Amino acid sequence: MPLVGKAIIEINTWHHENPRRMITRSYWYLCKSGWVGVSAMWIGVYLVTETVSWQWWFVGILGANANIVHQWAHKFPNEKPAFVNWLQKIGVIQRPHDHAQHHTKPETRSYCTYTPWLNPMLDRIGFWFGIERFFATFGIYTTDRID
Repeated sequence: MPLVGKAIIEINTWHHENPRRMITRSYWYLCKSGWVGVSAMWIGVYLVTETVSWQWWFVGILGANANIVHQWAHKFPNEKPAFVNWLQKIGVIQRPHDHAQHHTKPETRSYCTYTPWLNPMLDRIGFWFGIERFFATFGIYTTDRID
C-alpha cells in the first residue's frame, strides 16, 4: 500500500479531516498520481491499438486534472476564475453544495468530484463500495468500512 496510499488515499483522507486544506496544495501535488495513471493508460492503449485517438487524449487530460475540479468545489467564488464559477452554475462541473453531500457523515456517497450528473447512478449501483472491495482483495484499504 505505500505507493497507492501515499499517492492517492492519503490526499483524500486528510482532505476529509480539513476540506479547505485542499485549496492550499499545488497543482503537481494534487495531480501527479493522476498523470501517472493516465500515462499508463495511454501507453496501454498505444500498445494494444498502435495509436491513441483524440478521445483517449481528451479523457486522459480530464482524468489527470480531476483533483483540480475537486479543489474548485472547495473554493469560494472569489477564489476561482469566473469561467469556473459559470461552469459550476450551469452544472457542468460539480458545485460546492453538490460536493458537500460527499462530506456529510457517514461519507459513503457522491465520490465523483467532476460532475454532479454521475453520483446518483454510481451511488445507486454501489460503484464506489465495489471499488473499495476490489482494492481490499489486494490488502489495500481505502476506508474502515471494509474488513
